[in-house]
Amino acid sequence: MATVHEVLTHGQARHRAGQLDLAARIYRKILDFDPAQPDALHLLGLIEFQLNRHAAALTLFERAVAAQPDRADFHMATGKVNVALTRIDVALSALARAVALAPDNFEAAFELGVARYLRLDLAGAEVALRRALALAPDRCDARVYLGLTLGQAGRALDAIEALQNALATVDLSDRSQRPLGLMGLINLGQTLNSVGEATRATDLFARALAFAPDSADVLNNLGVIALNRGNADGAAAWFAGVVALDPSAVTAHSSLLMALASSDVSDLVLYQEARHWERLHAARCYAFIQPHGNRPDPERRLKIGYLSSDLRLGPIAYNIEGLLAGHDRAKFELICYTTYAGRDEVTARMKGLVDGWVDLSGLSDQTAAARIRADGIDILVGIAGHTAGNRPLILAHKPAPVQVSFAELTTTGMEVVDYWLTDGVIRTADQTGELFAERLYEVPSLMLHRPIAEAPPVAPPPSMSAPHVTFGSFNKPLKLSPTTLALWGRALAAVPGSRLLLKFFSAMSDREARRDVILKLGAAGISAAQVDFHDEMQPRQQHLSLYERVDVILDPTPFNGCTATFEALWMGRPVVTLAGTRFLGRMGASFLTSAGLPELVARSPDEYVAIAVALATDRERLQELSVSLRERVARSRLCDGPAYVRSIQGAYRNMWRTWCARP
Repeated sequence: MATVHEVLTHGQARHRAGQLDLAARIYRKILDFDPAQPDALHLLGLIEFQLNRHAAALTLFERAVAAQPDRADFHMATGKVNVALTRIDVALSALARAVALAPDNFEAAFELGVARYLRLDLAGAEVALRRALALAPDRCDARVYLGLTLGQAGRALDAIEALQNALATVDLSDRSQRPLGLMGLINLGQTLNSVGEATRATDLFARALAFAPDSADVLNNLGVIALNRGNADGAAAWFAGVVALDPSAVTAHSSLLMALASSDVSDLVLYQEARHWERLHAARCYAFIQPHGNRPDPERRLKIGYLSSDLRLGPIAYNIEGLLAGHDRAKFELICYTTYAGRDEVTARMKGLVDGWVDLSGLSDQTAAARIRADGIDILVGIAGHTAGNRPLILAHKPAPVQVSFAELTTTGMEVVDYWLTDGVIRTADQTGELFAERLYEVPSLMLHRPIAEAPPVAPPPSMSAPHVTFGSFNKPLKLSPTTLALWGRALAAVPGSRLLLKFFSAMSDREARRDVILKLGAAGISAAQVDFHDEMQPRQQHLSLYERVDVILDPTPFNGCTATFEALWMGRPVVTLAGTRFLGRMGASFLTSAGLPELVARSPDEYVAIAVALATDRERLQELSVSLRERVARSRLCDGPAYVRSIQGAYRNMWRTWCARP
């Protein structure tokens, strides 16, 4: 009669040969004889794990651990299946025990590093992964995860080195190595792109695409680079490819909406895609929406929730900090819900302006919505929901009885968002053909910006002492559409000797991005010699001082500037804008109208060029504007925080009264 060891050996041979059904029957026969036989439990659990039956695998692994608790491989298997079940904290305990039992085991150290990475314990992940590499220096998987960890920790250069070392040992033509190699390629590309190496990143993604033409991750990254470079049409094609491959790719679908909104597609096409977004992603949440138990008293103190990933240093914060600071706390209780885990000095300052601050970054959309509902929020304000990092699906769960879209660049597409805040200039219902799922709610001015305390003094226009006029734009490459550059080309051509200065953080350090802009301007007859690129990342005060090198700021279209427009006006530089047909193409008009400069708002491309040329050739007016603009802006609605807050609070109160009066 065969011994248990001999039967196990036979089962393992079948297991290694891929005969999983036969191996499983052998292991079960052993367990029929001895239900606590640890190796049979473990090996049968491995088969269940291979077949993605994780719950069954976990039960078997836990029985194996109970039968023989000093086996590192049993604890390691328990940890791995808990990772697959996203029970990361439980997995960490099991994997730490495996490492303690087998300190020289590469697999135990590696799996612990992966689990810590998934838990965002980046320091702990680095320790475990470096320990694994000390045990097996040539293991590519550990190098890839070390690169991911270093990149997540913000150590981009170290991450690039680790990922390049990993990829040097991967043969992508070997199908068994391809998943790991593609992971390394994609993350190396993302990291290179984050440090301004978009061209090298694109080459890597193209290489990955050759081996994985149906990779949604690769297509999405190519879309991100195209969008950042201002190729909205190309980006839309990449993102549409992602959605076609994976209809559940909600973030890529939101990026598609942003690409379309930044392009010249019709308002109808954009609206239809927004409603398609709703059908694919939001509609499945609607069936689970429950009635709200908020007390329908129209005049009571209201709980207002602000939901965003942008409650930190950046354009959104510049435009909402004054709103948070000015709210009447006797009538409104404020809670901010951030979907971004990081924090900076602006985050700290904003936390001090509100009654509550909740980090939703580690929660699912459903759990996050349940938290908001449990807090009893009366009005939930979703800020810039379809832009990067935000999570509009939280709104799809309707956690508050009244939901408002604020600073959103296009319609959310969702019927559960009740209102979209707008103003009399942006107002789309009367003045444009834009379509939307929400009801519009108009306030006197949607734009508010705090005076820039750190701004240097306003300098005279450079053309007062230079032999030429300088046009400029400090907007992101995404906004430098072909339509925009064609308009700018016409303006420069009409002003002999004029120049163009372009800056956006360090984005213009990318040679390919500069080449793209120069080629598009060249098509409009503007030579590369007329264009100056500023490509340094600078503190804000130094950044603002660069406006002294510009006479006239040219606003892009169809995606206008926002913070850059306010900065220009504050630095005494006039801005020429073309009023578009959509929200994001009328922000410039709203800014300039509120600042008392409606004459700088063009209604057609020809008028845009005419206004720009007239300004550039009227040096007396440029001088007058440089002297008066800052004071005019400071006294305008753009900086009238109390009036702005009253209008927003009045809007919230009226929205609430409408909800209370419902049948």
